[in-house]
Amino acid sequence: MSKETQDRIERILAEHDAAKTASEREHARSTLGQAQTNIASLQRFLAQVAEGVAWLWRAIGRPVTLFLLRTLRFLFGWYLRLWGRLVTVTNQYGDRVFSYKRAGVMVLVTVIGLFMASVLAQLAWDAGWYAYNGRWEQVYLRSPQELQGHPGEDVHSVRGCEHSPGCTELDAVYYRVRFKLFNVLWSLWMHGSMFYPDLVAAAVPTETSYCRAHTYGIRKRFLTRHLNWHPDLLSVQCVPLERAPPASP
Repeated sequence: MSKETQDRIERILAEHDAAKTASEREHARSTLGQAQTNIASLQRFLAQVAEGVAWLWRAIGRPVTLFLLRTLRFLFGWYLRLWGRLVTVTNQYGDRVFSYKRAGVMVLVTVIGLFMASVLAQLAWDAGWYAYNGRWEQVYLRSPQELQGHPGEDVHSVRGCEHSPGCTELDAVYYRVRFKLFNVLWSLWMHGSMFYPDLVAAAVPTETSYCRAHTYGIRKRFLTRHLNWHPDLLSVQCVPLERAPPASP
């Protein structure tokens, strides 16, 4: 092949590549090309999200689900075996027959046991949070209020500011005063008396006061606002602002 022929072939191939590149660039700039690019990006994003979800299920979701199912199966099987032994009696012929009385007692004991388990779980939850962040803190509190959405539960709210008498939403504090087993045990241990939420809330004046408050619980604002989980107020000592020490800078 002569050099002239080879140069012509290379020139034709270069012109073809340039025309192809220009055509692709023009297509990418067109409405149809942009739509195809966006659709391809969306498909790639959804495929990656699906792969991430699948990995989470394989690595975390599936093992946790299997563990919970096995635990529930074991507990339910143990309860069924216990039920079978306790709700039957031996008659005069030596046969095991069902006893209505024993079944009723078993149901009652089961309900009481579940209630006690929930109480102990709540106690362990509160004790864990108290061990983690229970403390005395210096805050400015005001306006105790009994919450109307909790009839008969004696739940109060106390609000205020963390570092100064006036504050914004970034410095605001909001506590709950409520009857809990942990709060009762703490009051009995520390004060030698029962825990009365209305009396604790009554120690906070309606006007802004400088207070020394003993609190514990979840303090992350995202959780307190979206899950309605607020720190608990166990004890408080307040003085009027004119007798309060100057605020720390």
